Amino acid sequence: MGIMAVERMKVKNPYQGLMNELLEEYGLSPIEAKALVKRVAQFKEEQQSGARDNGQIVKKVVAFGELAGKRIIDCKLVPVNLTMYFNGEEKLEKDIVVPTRAQIEDIGPGITHKEKIIELLIKGYRYSEIMIQTVYTEASIENYEKNLLE
Repeated sequence: MGIMAVERMKVKNPYQGLMNELLEEYGLSPIEAKALVKRVAQFKEEQQSGARDNGQIVKKVVAFGELAGKRIIDCKLVPVNLTMYFNGEEKLEKDIVVPTRAQIEDIGPGITHKEKIIELLIKGYRYSEIMIQTVYTEASIENYEKNLLE
């Protein structure tokens, strides 16, 4: 195969077809079209990345750092793999708390992370155990303890 044939094969792909459509039918500039095609390819990869194992589902969740008060439809969503652990036919029970957006951002009617951390401190849990259960740093836990004692 000659050099020209190889070059032609490089541009004969669905993304190049999309690029041409954006340029010709939608009037986008080459820079805009290239950026949009790149984002579409990235989106496709995000949706199809990471083959799921048995017992896994992919769930779209609000990205960390999205501010409280935004409607879900206006938030950036990211895919996460959720795994259900089984031991043969029996479901394994684990004491792992997966924080919700409301808990992280301290919004909504649920128990706040502050209340949960204070509850664990009162029960005598060590910082390392609280860090695992709540996904908070040692500095955050120390701060809650300090405020509790004041």
